[in-house]
This record gives sequence, structure tokens and C-alpha cells, in this order.
Amino acid sequence: MDDDLPVGRRSAMFARIDRRAALQLGQAAAVLPVFAGGLTSSSAQTPGGSTLPRASTPPQNRSVRAFGARGDGIAADAVAIQRAIDEARFVQIPEGNYLIDRPILLRPNTTVEFLGDARLLPARDGVTIFRSEGLTPGGRIVNPRISGAGRKRVTAFELESFRNGCVIERPMVEDCDRGIVLKSLCWDLVVMQPTIIRTRLPIVIADRSNAIDIFHPALDGYETGIVIDGTGGEVTTTRIWGGYVQNGLTGVSDRSGLGTLVYGTYFEGNREVDIDLQASLHATVDATQHYEKAGKAAIRGKRTQGIVLRNPLMASGGRKIGLLDVDASNHGGFLELPRSSAAALNRPLGIRDGIAEVALELAGRFQPQLVGSRVRGDGRMTTTEGRWRISGSDATVDIEVAWTGHSGAGGAVLTGIPREVQPVSYVPRPRTQVISEGVTLAGGTLVAQLNGEGTDVSLVMIDSAGKASLLSLPREGRLSFRLSYSLAP
Repeated sequence: MDDDLPVGRRSAMFARIDRRAALQLGQAAAVLPVFAGGLTSSSAQTPGGSTLPRASTPPQNRSVRAFGARGDGIAADAVAIQRAIDEARFVQIPEGNYLIDRPILLRPNTTVEFLGDARLLPARDGVTIFRSEGLTPGGRIVNPRISGAGRKRVTAFELESFRNGCVIERPMVEDCDRGIVLKSLCWDLVVMQPTIIRTRLPIVIADRSNAIDIFHPALDGYETGIVIDGTGGEVTTTRIWGGYVQNGLTGVSDRSGLGTLVYGTYFEGNREVDIDLQASLHATVDATQHYEKAGKAAIRGKRTQGIVLRNPLMASGGRKIGLLDVDASNHGGFLELPRSSAAALNRPLGIRDGIAEVALELAGRFQPQLVGSRVRGDGRMTTTEGRWRISGSDATVDIEVAWTGHSGAGGAVLTGIPREVQPVSYVPRPRTQVISEGVTLAGGTLVAQLNGEGTDVSLVMIDSAGKASLLSLPREGRLSFRLSYSLAP
């Protein structure tokens, strides 16, 4: 991989703060009466002598070892871990290898935290490690580590109705058939920094699961990295934020999803396509990065409606089709693609019959510098104003400079043209007439000429016979001009 190209890596670790629990604790402290002797007994006397029930002491963290789990990699520990989850609200799994021979059912408002190198392993083929059935709000699983350990058809998580503030935090899954399967009716769920490797289907979201956020996934070695399947029941508002998805067949597959967002994710080495939108409604792909020459296209769309593709960057060309495979079966979609020098990497653009390209307006300022072509020199620059604008594939550059006492020699050259308005490839040198003051023209016409690579502008004299020569750098003067040209090859 080239050093100057972006590489997907996991971001800084999220702070482990349960804001909801903290808020609830604060609210409870505000309304509970304060009794002498604390909150350890089951009742209290009011000033009138009647008895009121006291609040219970919050349950303490309980280790699964206290319920008989061994973690020796030999004895089956699923029953002991299930007993701990059934009886305690805060369960800890200490370091060790725990054999699982049956699914562990998650309970509402329960936290399960893995400590150190605690790991769950299947005792046989076909095991599902964690499962939820029925409404399971408020569940939290912290640092789970699950390995398939050479077994077949192993699923790490198969969840139904796991929703309303649930979090799966920093899961590590390896060598399984399926990683995290949100089977049905999972809502308001966060999957935070999942690392899933050598797993056929790392993340699956299906059947009326809504408002799912996946933060900074690290997926490597799969058939399809993230599956969003709305064919059996509408799946809405799945959001994938950053991370990297690499070395599989398809990176993200959205089938009939509604409102899917993929933002800032890095894709590499997918043999078919990075993002596959099939009958998707109003999906948005924004600021994604696509590396390697493998696969047919970076983004494919078939039978979609209203999709938005904004600023994708294909960092290596050579794919069979190109950046896009969005044919005429798609309707109502938009592509926003700035034609700056960075866009030179988005070649070929591929098939885009089913998407409308909109003019992306960009603008900025810069400070041009006047130098000599033979001796760079310097002087007192009294004015250095540069402005640029991009509309679609057309660029406009306005420059005004004034100087005195310049020590340079040779032809006059203006440097500092921003990368944003440098053409994607060599273009015919656009020229424009220059308005000048204090510059001797000797009967000729002074023009500004963008150099072939677009990195600087030469000041050129055109005599009456049409002969061009560089303007000898004057010691002082003022000039202004506007250059307009296309950024497209």
C-alpha cells in the first residue's frame, strides 16, 4: 500500500460511560428520602410511625465464577453463565476460555462485561453463543470476545427485539460463520467498534430492525461485510460511521433498505464491489474511500430510488467498470463529485446512466506569489489576492498582485495555485488578458497562461506578429486577471 494513501484504521477508543445509568442514578437520588441508617434495610419509619418500603441496594458486579463457571476450556460453562445473567444485573466474565454448548439468553437491563482475555468458545458445531428472545431493552455487552475455534456454523450473536438503548461495545469475533445478526425487531441499538475477522457474514441487519448505528467497524476476511436486508420486513436508518471493511467479496450489501447511510468508511480488496445498493430507497454514501484495483466497481446501484453519492474517492483505478456501476434501472439519484486534482484518482468513472450529476460548488482563497523563472528572488508584495471557485467541472481563478523592489530575474511566474483547481490531467494552456499598471508592454499584449499541470501561471507577452515570450520580471508593478477552464480531462 502506498504511504501517501489513506489506510483504514480503528479510531481512538470511546469513553466507557453509561450516560443513561448516570442520569437515572442522579434522578433517583433527587427523589428518594434520606433516612438515618442508610438504605440497607427493607423498610423505614415515617415521622408518623407508618412503614415505607426502602429502595434496594443496587446489585453489585457478580462474577460468573461465583455461579460455577470454570473458564478452563474443558468444562461446559453455558449453564453457569446463564445462571449469573438470570440472577444479577451486572455480570463479569473473568479471563479464561469458556466452552459454550447452548445459547446464552440475554436479559433486559443487564450488563455483561468481559475482563482481560476472557473468551467464549463453542463446544460443538452449530452453536449460537448469545441470543435474545422477546423484548430485551437496556442490554449492554462490553468487550465480548468470541472465537469459532475451528467449529462450523457458529454464530456469535443472534438477537431479536434487542432494543431501546442496547449497546454491544467493542466486540471481537473471529473464525465464525456469522458475527452479529440482528434477526428481527432490533431498534435503537449501537454496535461500537466491532472487530470481526475471518467470518463469513460479520454483521447482518434484517426484518424490521431500525435505527442501528455501527461505529468504526473493523471487518477483514468475509463473504459480505455488512448485510442490510429489508426484503423480509422494512429495515430503516442503518448508519455506518467510519472504520474499514476489507478483503471480502462485497463490503456493504443493502437490499431494499430505507435511509441507509455509509459515511467516511474505508474499503479495500473487495473482489466484487465495495458498496452494493439493490432496490435501496434514499440511501446516502458520503466521503467513502475505495482502494485497490480488485472488483468490478466501487459503488453499484440497481433499481434504487433517490440515492445520494457524495464525494467518493477511488484511490486506485483499474476496476473493470470503474468508480460507479449505476445503470438506467435507478431513478431520482444524485452524484456530487468535485473535479479537483484528487478526483483524478476516480478514473474511470464507470456507468452512471441512472444518476444525475449535480454541480458541486466549491470556493476558497489563496495567496499567489510572484517569482522569477531564472532567479526566484523576492520583493515587497503589497497585494496578494487569490480566489478560486469550482462549479461542476469548471474552475475560475481570480488573481491580483502588486509589488515593489523585486530581486528576481527571468520570466515572471505566479505560484501558489491551490490543488483544488489544478486540472486532473494535462490540459491545453488556457490564457486570458491581463490588466496591468506600471509594467512596460512595448506594444504587445500581456496574457496570463496556466501551465500544463496547473501548478502556476506564467505571464506571457504576445507581440504584433503573434510571437509569445515570457515577460521579464519587472521590479515593480500591479496586475490582475481571471482564468476560466475545465478541470475534466
